[in-house]
This record gives sequence, C-alpha cells and structure tokens, in this order.
Amino acid sequence: MKKILAILLSAVIMIGMLAACVDGGDEDTPVVPTPSPAPAPEITPPPPDEIVEGDWLFFEQPTEPAVAGRPSTPSGMLTIGENVISADFMAGWGNPVGNARARELMAGYDTVVQTAAGHFILNPMAVRGFLMEVNDDQSRTYTIQIHDNLLWSDGTPITAADYVFGMLYSSSPYVLNSPDDGGLGASLLWAGNDRYTGGQAYRDGDITVHPGFRLIDEHTFSANVDFETDGEPNFPNWWAVSYYNFGPSAMHVIAPGVSVVDTGTGVTLEGPWGIDLLQSTVEGPNGFRYAPTVSAGPYVFVSFDEADVLARFTVNPNFLGDYLGFRPMIENIFMRQVTTGVAVEEFQTGGIDLFVNASSGAVINALLDFASGRNDVGFFNFPRNGYGFVDIKHHIGPTQFVEVRRALALTLDREEAGRIWTGGHGVVVQSEIGLAQWMYTENQALVDSSLIHWSVNIDRAIEELESGGWTLDAEGNDFVLGESDNPRHKRLDDGTLMPLHMNWFAANEQVGDMLYSLWVDNMAEVGMTYTYFHSSDFERFQDAVYAREFPDGITYNIVSRGADFAAMPHQWFNYDITLGELWNTNFIDDPRLLEYARRMRDTEPGDFDTYFEHWLNFVVYVNEIVVDLWLYSDMRHTFYYDKLNNFSHSATFPYTFALIRAWVT
Repeated sequence: MKKILAILLSAVIMIGMLAACVDGGDEDTPVVPTPSPAPAPEITPPPPDEIVEGDWLFFEQPTEPAVAGRPSTPSGMLTIGENVISADFMAGWGNPVGNARARELMAGYDTVVQTAAGHFILNPMAVRGFLMEVNDDQSRTYTIQIHDNLLWSDGTPITAADYVFGMLYSSSPYVLNSPDDGGLGASLLWAGNDRYTGGQAYRDGDITVHPGFRLIDEHTFSANVDFETDGEPNFPNWWAVSYYNFGPSAMHVIAPGVSVVDTGTGVTLEGPWGIDLLQSTVEGPNGFRYAPTVSAGPYVFVSFDEADVLARFTVNPNFLGDYLGFRPMIENIFMRQVTTGVAVEEFQTGGIDLFVNASSGAVINALLDFASGRNDVGFFNFPRNGYGFVDIKHHIGPTQFVEVRRALALTLDREEAGRIWTGGHGVVVQSEIGLAQWMYTENQALVDSSLIHWSVNIDRAIEELESGGWTLDAEGNDFVLGESDNPRHKRLDDGTLMPLHMNWFAANEQVGDMLYSLWVDNMAEVGMTYTYFHSSDFERFQDAVYAREFPDGITYNIVSRGADFAAMPHQWFNYDITLGELWNTNFIDDPRLLEYARRMRDTEPGDFDTYFEHWLNFVVYVNEIVVDLWLYSDMRHTFYYDKLNNFSHSATFPYTFALIRAWVT
C-alpha cells in the first residue's frame, strides 16, 4: 500500500543555556539559571506516525494517566495574568492573546491536536475511525468517525453534524460578509478553506449545497479536498494535516432549529438559517460572541467583567479528557488583563497566581529577583515561537520602496533595542525567525551566515535613499541635509513629490518609547521625518495593522508590535496580495516571495531537508528586501506560586493545554 504522508513533525529543539544565545547582553544583567517543574508524563498516543491510503484506523479513547498527588475531583481556583483581553470570546472579531487562550480553554475534541512534544496527531479522545482515500481525479477524501459518548457542557450530544456545521458556519456569506452586505463581518477564513471541493463557490453564495462535505451518519462525516484549486495543486502539502483538522461548533445554540442535511451531492443547512437568526444568537446582548456559555472543552465560560477586564471559567463536567486522557482538576479559572506596566506589582502582591509568557526584560528580571530565595514561587523559560518587529506596509507612503525599508534598517540600533527590551533574555533576529523554530535551532550558524546583518550605518542609509531618488526638497530642488525641517522627497512617475515621512504606530507604549529613543535622531540624520502615536486600544491597533485611516486622517505605514507563529504557519497566505488585508497585512505584491512561501507548503510531509532548503531561501529573501524590520526573539518566562502543581508549558504547547494536567493545593 502506498505511503501518503507522515504527520509527526519534528519536535521543537529547546535552547540549552541562554548565555550561549544572548547577543549583546548587559554584564549587569546576569543570566539566571531557571528551574523547571517536572513535566507531566508524555505517553505515546495511539495514532501511528503515518497515514496509509485506503486503510481505516481505529482508536480507543485513552484513560486518565496516574500522576502522584493528583486529585480525582476538581477544586480550587487560579488567577492568570494575560496581556490583552477583549469582550469577544468567539473567533472572528480580532484575536487578542487573552481571547485566543480563552478559546483554547473552551475548545475540545478537535480531530487533530498538537502534543506537548510538538507533534500533530489524530486525537483518540474524539476520533474513533479515520480513512484517507485518493480518488481518480487525485482529490483526497478524509472520512472521520467520532466517538459516540461526546457531550457538550450542557449535556447535549456532540454529533458529526456539529463538526460539519462548524465548516458551513465558518464559510457562510451570512457570517463572512460585511454588515452592509448582509453578514456579521467576521474574519473566519482559514488557510485552505477554499481547497475543499466547492469551497469558494459556497463562500461567494453561488451555491447553498457544499459539495466538499458529506454527513454519512450520526457520528461519521467526510471532507473532500480538490487536487487543484484555480490550477494550483493542493498536494503534496507540508501542512496536509490541516485538511482533516476539524472541531465541533454548538449548532443547537448558534443555530437553534437548524439542521445539517446531506442531499446526496453535499451538505446544506435547513431551517431558520440566515442573518436574522445569527444577529440574535451571535450578536445579541447575550450572544455567543460575548457569552459562549456552552463548550466542548475542559472549561465553560461563566462571565466577563469589562470594567475589571476579568473573565471567569469553570470546569466542564462532561469533558472526557485531552489526547492523553487528562481531565481538568482546577475548578475555577480567572483570567485578568495585566499589562506590562503593572505585571510585577500584580504578581508580587498576589493579584495573580500565574503570569505567563513574560517578555519584557525589566519584568523578567524584577520577578527573578522576587523569586530568588523564595520557596513559594517557581518559574521556567522557553524559546519564543515568534518575534518583536516593526510591521511595514508596502502599498502606501515611502515604505513601498525597498531603499526606504533598507534605510529604516540602517537607522535603528536593533542590537540595543533587543538588549534593552529583553534584558539579556533574547537575541536579535535578521528575518522572519523565532528561537523555537527547528529550522533555525538545528542550523543556526548556516542561517546567520546567509543573512544580511542590518546595523546602524548613516552613510549607507543615505546612499540607499539617494540611489532610490530621494534627492529633492519640498519644492523640487536638490535636498540639502540640515537646511530645513522638511524631509527628503522623491518625484514619482506621475510627477508628484512624495515626502520621506513615516506614520508610526506603537502597539506597546514601553516598546514604542524605547524604539523612539533609539531611532528618531538617526531618522533626522538621513532626512526622514515621522509622526509617532502609541495606543493599547485593540481596535486602534487593528486599524493600524490593517492600514485603515484613523479619525485624524492618518494611515500608518509602520507599526511596532509582536507576533507569534501559528501552530501551522501559512506564509503562502500571508504574502498573497489577492487575499487582501485579512492575511497579507504587509500589502506586499512580490511574486518571488510568494513562490518561496508556496515551495515550503508544497514540500512532501516528512521531507525535512527539502523544507529547510525552501525555508532558507524564503528567510534570506525576506531579509534582503526588508519585508518587515525584525527586532528580537526572546526567551519567554512564566512565573507561578507553588499552589500550582504539575505545570509546565512551552511556545508550542500553550499553558491552557498544560493546565488540564495541573492542579492547585
């Protein structure tokens, strides 16, 4: 039988001693050895590491592992500090980190899960049977049978129809269209939803029967992925595992009275399905968007206090367990918004029991000092699967020109920025790179030697600008440094003069002000001016990221912020200009960049050497044209009081997953 694909991916290679990877650290900020709690046992899950065409795989649900000291009944409470939390607890309306973690607490029974070791596997707690078939037209059909004992938190049975409904809801014009076009205006397109047969036609409202899915019986459904979409092959695909990754949606709450019907050629929704229903159940005063009080996962939403920015969750008594069989033993979880400026005080005074993913060096070092010599505080660190950076827009203002982006890279002291912000707990990165990526950690010397190490060089920055035509003043005469407060200008093809002026938005005031102190004098030295604005308001942040005009008429073309890689990164979507702002927030139209991204995606799963080759070409080109201005990737730190037991997480295994295995005393 033909081997089709391997779904086990390389485990994340942890960086051993931080001192070995710190670049430009401060001798006054010593690297502190970081104890780590013993992780919960990682039992090899039942699914094999290969999917074989035409063979059904069947799985038994795991039983909960025995862990010394672990209680059998949930009790106690835990308060977690998160950086940003909004009132939106349903996917589709922004993704603040706190809300993303909250949705993980409430999500359950996905057909594919990521293990603590970084592998993607079929989830034996949800999946009873799995079949992959290659059809005559080379499309692939994935048939999934779920276990018959899964329940929603309110006791309603979870069926195959809930999984199919989730796909139809997430692809529906009623959900995705703007309110002006009769929809909710949600952003739920994921990387590949149009790859399911008929997916784009269903999204566009051209058809109401989706031919890409079939409802076979109460516990069985299937999905078909075309071999080609718009002439572009869908196989091989490094992330083919994403095509059979589905989760249930609470149809009985989101769409009461609606049913999924298999027509013989596909599936459709029958009953009162439409925008009127969704405006009541999703957008209403107590709509699912703001109060998702029914869940399939380990926890159930209880309330959200907007004034105190505090969300409360309690144990879902019907949750059978994660992929190893662990059920939650912490009865109540509170999630509080704790910004960088107050994080240290909140933890030291007991306002929070757990502070996760600390990245500010000032915060980390203060809490390390607090923990030193105490027996009631624990901490550990792990490499970040992401980076801090300056997001650059390629379609507006001067940053659409490569020489300007290079000049920005030649005027900001990124080494000093990384040293100040990480406090000696990170490194400067030269491209779209995070310290937790196996491609980097296993090949660090080769990668670093292949990249341009942009550093401050005023003369070279001026050369870049002059070579690009930024040689005029506001009247069209030769620009002379120091003779005016006005910036350089460039004459465009239409004859107009464009000023070398940056509209700069900072999502984090502390980071923004730090960069400001290092950057603006050098900007002035090369003939560049700026407008600087910072705000922690999430809506304003989204407006800046998506290059929307602010009330004052400004559209920002550089945005200092941070980002983490998705569990399954989708760069081929991020750099496709046809997909618009939802994915391509750089608004970059570069066929070469898109081709490199697609080559990564089009690698046969398990062919790590080829994937690395394509990835290296990608990050080298990203670095060359300065797609963004990457600053640092750091060692994240998590601090907790000793009431929390059996707890450890990483960049690729979120703390929300780890809490299922923990308990409080």
